[in-house]
Amino acid sequence: MKPGFNPFKFGEGVRRLVTRPGPDGIERLYKKAPSSDPKNINRNFRISNYYGGTAVADAIGCNLRCVFCWAINDLRSYSKITEKASFYSPSEVAAALENLIKEYGLKYARITEGEPTLDMDHLCGILENLRKSKERFTFILETNGLLLGRYPKLARQIADYDKKVKKDTSFLHVRVSIKGATPEKFRLLTFADAKYHDLQFAAIKNCADVGLSVHPTTMLDFVEAKHETDYLRNKLIDIDPSLIKDLEWERLFLEGYVIERLKKYRVPFKMVFREEGAEIWKKE
Repeated sequence: MKPGFNPFKFGEGVRRLVTRPGPDGIERLYKKAPSSDPKNINRNFRISNYYGGTAVADAIGCNLRCVFCWAINDLRSYSKITEKASFYSPSEVAAALENLIKEYGLKYARITEGEPTLDMDHLCGILENLRKSKERFTFILETNGLLLGRYPKLARQIADYDKKVKKDTSFLHVRVSIKGATPEKFRLLTFADAKYHDLQFAAIKNCADVGLSVHPTTMLDFVEAKHETDYLRNKLIDIDPSLIKDLEWERLFLEGYVIERLKKYRVPFKMVFREEGAEIWKKE
């Protein structure tokens, strides 16, 4: 297998393209909300049905190039991205999410599509504003975990915001999306070098070590062999056996441009419509 790219060097280049200094902190590019749902028409941020209803900001920019990613191709190339996205300060993002939470009585907020930890100053600015909200909700940090795995201090930094909120409020939860059950599958799916795969498990441990609520997730449709499930199971058990039952199965969204990428790079997958079989290995 050929070596893959360095996601930290790549991610730093992307970060420079999608962020800029502003009068109210580091600003980041966010995609305008799609108008397919009437509730999202003419909104900069959107409502999603995930987790029973979430306020969502669609960030631009990631340190991986996942072949199955549903971010549209012209936003992945970072060319002419300002035509489909706008810069927002941390306080603007937080205010927009909070307004959606208030308007629709939502219990969750999240940043998706891009990697939220790509610029920690921007992310921490959002968390600092959200933690002061009078609304009761949970911010779900959806991340590939590479930065949190490589730099434990970032997990501690995030945990500090959780500690500043009243203990009876579940403010922060981290969802680490493991890109491929094995290092080899990680390389195939992300194009990044396989040696960075285990940083995702380090991220889970680092978050747990500082008291953050955390759970793992992976794409079910790319788990094809027993050695892959064994590898995944053992890595999670080494951290905490309870993570096995907490594992969430992500599903493959077969948009046209995603299918084109899967075919182009000859990535095998299986569409699993029933998850009962996948649950068996978690109980063994």
